[in-house]
Amino acid sequence: MASCICISAGVRCGAFLVSGRLAALGAAFCCAQNAYALPGDTQTQIVNPGLVTNATSLDFGSVIAGTVQSRLRIPPTSDSIVVSAGNAIPVGGTVSRARFDVVAAPLTFVFINLPSNIQLTRVAGTDQMLLDQFQQSGLPFQIMGPSGQLSFYVGGRLRVNPSQASGLYQGNFTVTVNFL
Repeated sequence: MASCICISAGVRCGAFLVSGRLAALGAAFCCAQNAYALPGDTQTQIVNPGLVTNATSLDFGSVIAGTVQSRLRIPPTSDSIVVSAGNAIPVGGTVSRARFDVVAAPLTFVFINLPSNIQLTRVAGTDQMLLDQFQQSGLPFQIMGPSGQLSFYVGGRLRVNPSQASGLYQGNFTVTVNFL
């Protein structure tokens, strides 16, 4: 272990101060007498950058279409449906916000990105409905806690067209989680 202290104006070694172009030569010369070889330890841990799973789906349940375009919303804060416009009627079935579980190293920064909109398509048909205004619980930029686990919820707004054809409508949306 050398007993040199590097400073911005030069290199100080013992009682000598060498500056300018001779700094490296002077440091090597004066420090060579005080150099020691000591073993050092090193280690590293390889961690998975993260794992994201979709624990529950975004489900609007059963709805009777109205005579005007209706907007139904599931907030990211509860498993409930709200009619925000129009005269469509929710009539039961399973209503749930989507839940995503994240596992990563503690104190990892995560940035969550939601889609702007998607189309739901009627199974065995071509009729569609727009799902937009996706929202998540919490902030889009979060820090993993000490447990290395984080869950967040996603809701959105469904536009039910007037006299929408009966049937099951399905679609997929992508949530992107970046680990920083």
